Amino acid sequence: MSVILDKNACDKSPYCKMVSLCPTGAISVKEGEYPVFDAKLCEDCGQCVSACPHQALSLA
Repeated sequence: MSVILDKNACDKSPYCKMVSLCPTGAISVKEGEYPVFDAKLCEDCGQCVSACPHQALSLA
């Protein structure tokens, strides 16, 4: 599986709480850009999907 980002729902916040929530550090974000997901680090735990306040993430 992999994390899918809905760019229409994401607000590109530089304070995205998913970055600190991810237990493996698989998510990074730069100001004004969409979050980046490192598939090698992601364990498909789904914590980011469940916690995203904009419902911008899904697992596929």
